Amino acid sequence: MAEPKEGTVTFDRDHYPEGLNANFLVSDAEALEAKYSGAKGLFTDPETRDIARNVPDILEALGDLKGKQIVDLGSGTGLFLNFLDAAVGPKGHVYAVEISPGFVELLRKKKEDEGLSNTSIVLGNTTNSELPADLKVDMVLLIDVYHHIEYVQTYMTKVREGMRTGAELVLIDFHRIPEKIWSHPPEWVLSHVRAGQDVFRAELEQAGFVFQREVTLPKLQENYFMIFTNP
Repeated sequence: MAEPKEGTVTFDRDHYPEGLNANFLVSDAEALEAKYSGAKGLFTDPETRDIARNVPDILEALGDLKGKQIVDLGSGTGLFLNFLDAAVGPKGHVYAVEISPGFVELLRKKKEDEGLSNTSIVLGNTTNSELPADLKVDMVLLIDVYHHIEYVQTYMTKVREGMRTGAELVLIDFHRIPEKIWSHPPEWVLSHVRAGQDVFRAELEQAGFVFQREVTLPKLQENYFMIFTNP
């Protein structure tokens, strides 16, 4: 029996009239690129996105990635891919996972155009990342993505099964605290993000992850940064 759509019963249906990920589940790569990528893209403009202006500091906080197997879940336009591909080196590998056919096309083009030889692009779905069944990775990144997961326990349990013992899960997501929000009207975040930090932490612990620490970055204002491990 399919798991109830626990991630969709609480989201604001006025904010998502066609579904939680309807804006992304399209095949029109050019339209996605025009809206989300480039100097003024919604995902890539440091003037309007907290994550985009903190990429170097986030990567530094992740530590030495050389030789590691890393999953970038919900890779989108590939904001972190160039840096990750270089950081893992030829003995490591990056798996960029997306559920959007359009974003997958963009990521494949980025991989080819920019020579990301240590990266694979993977088309997943709402219940499974579709990574190789025998793969055991060292780190999973969920950067501004977790609030878009619809089947939380099903999906995150499978994610954990694909991680080696001691591997890290990195969760960066929006505070639901209006005074911390600078890039959008606070009402947008309250509608866009279904729950706050404590709820998301509890969900990941229910899926079997162990909370390790919270990372504080001076310029990371709208988002919190937590690290969990697979015991």
